[in-house]
Amino acid sequence: MQAVVSAFITSSRWAYAHEGAFIHEADATQLVGSLTGQQQEASWQQLHNASFYAVNGAICPNAIIQTERYTYAAGGSLAKGNTPAYSKWVDNTFVKKYLKADHQVTTLC
Repeated sequence: MQAVVSAFITSSRWAYAHEGAFIHEADATQLVGSLTGQQQEASWQQLHNASFYAVNGAICPNAIIQTERYTYAAGGSLAKGNTPAYSKWVDNTFVKKYLKADHQVTTLC
């Protein structure tokens, strides 16, 4: 599990910091559909501005609350009334290990 969390955070940090390389990789792996280059750049910028990339694991309460809001708005089986409390379903152990190994404080969000 640690390897998965570490890879996720490392890749998120890379995506956040390397717009051109990220877009190139998306093009090379045919993940852009019919988006033009200009649309790809605008999409990356919107994701960047919205702090979409989980550069520190995105398991801080504020990040979880924002994700829950998107989920509730989209509809489906997860609703505010059946969402477990943060302390019951979020385990930040692996994120903290990643941050500690990267010589960062383990309270970064």
